[in-house]
Amino acid sequence: MSGDTITHTHQVFIAVLVGKSAGKTVILCHSLLNGYQKFDTMAQLGASLPTLMYRLDPY
Repeated sequence: MSGDTITHTHQVFIAVLVGKSAGKTVILCHSLLNGYQKFDTMAQLGASLPTLMYRLDPY
């Protein structure tokens, strides 16, 4: 917010947690757009990232 003007950054924030359980890598992700997701590989996480991108209508 700048003065009385509200602006948006149009950024998408996600939280990613990478860990191991029983010797297996587990990747957990949370975003406001997609909620919670679980992945077995970084490639799967990478493939899901375009779903977080959206096109804004021009002003």
